[in-house]
Amino acid sequence: RRELRTDSGGAGTFRGGLGQWTEIGSPVDAPWGISALVDRTHFPANGLEGGGYGAAGEYLVNNSIRPQPKAVFSVAPGDRVQLNPAGGGGYGNPLLRPVEMVLYDVVNGYVSLEAAEREYGVVIRYMGNADQLVRPPELYAVDEAATLALRGQSSSDL
Repeated sequence: RRELRTDSGGAGTFRGGLGQWTEIGSPVDAPWGISALVDRTHFPANGLEGGGYGAAGEYLVNNSIRPQPKAVFSVAPGDRVQLNPAGGGGYGNPLLRPVEMVLYDVVNGYVSLEAAEREYGVVIRYMGNADQLVRPPELYAVDEAATLALRGQSSSDL
């Protein structure tokens, strides 16, 4: 399984690149070994000019064991390994990222609703069913009044 890691790119006027979430296992009923080449597990990418840090890289076995990266680790049959490379740092003040770009990021799963509000000062409401797997863009709406209040701007600034 492989997908982009939501909220892994550092917040900024220019959002940092997203890391990935990768889960692997072995179909063979025997122990297997892995040497994970995952960087930035202790020191995430810095943001620049007011941008936020990217997410740290992760190397997990069964969602809890954290082996030493770049060393061979023996894995039991049935174990699941996650190799989650780090995200990039953001560039510039996140509050200056255009609201329509933050909305695009949320609709596409790059930024969560919570991070849009917390990091970018953009309040976005999802109007659909919370259990929906497919979420069409028209079911998202920017709460302009709440966004203006968080960003400390006038309506002409949006």
